[in-house]
Amino acid sequence: MTLKDQIASDVGTVFLNTDEFAETVTYNPDGESPVDISAVFRYQGIEEQYVRQGEQAYGLGTVACNPTDVTAPSLDDTFTIDSIIWAVRSILYKEPFVTFEVVTRDDRFIGGNKERIHR
Repeated sequence: MTLKDQIASDVGTVFLNTDEFAETVTYNPDGESPVDISAVFRYQGIEEQYVRQGEQAYGLGTVACNPTDVTAPSLDDTFTIDSIIWAVRSILYKEPFVTFEVVTRDDRFIGGNKERIHR
């Protein structure tokens, strides 16, 4: 077995194991039923953008999961993590994961009250 094969097999048994690095999140594919999957979520901080009406702040994060759990990802998908809805902003395919950059406008992540800064 090559190192690449070993890493690919470790995705489900180590990295996406909820007893190790991962947690159960709800994946909400656009136009389909939500499904619970194992994923690694990382909170990245707050991004502020200036728009015509003033500034908007967004909580930023990444969600890494097994590509077999998200067979047709799109920018219209969302994730629900600890009752917070995170919208997909970009999708990166980097073996052995598919990684989503996600954003939220939830007040628990903006406005100075970062209640949940994950692991």
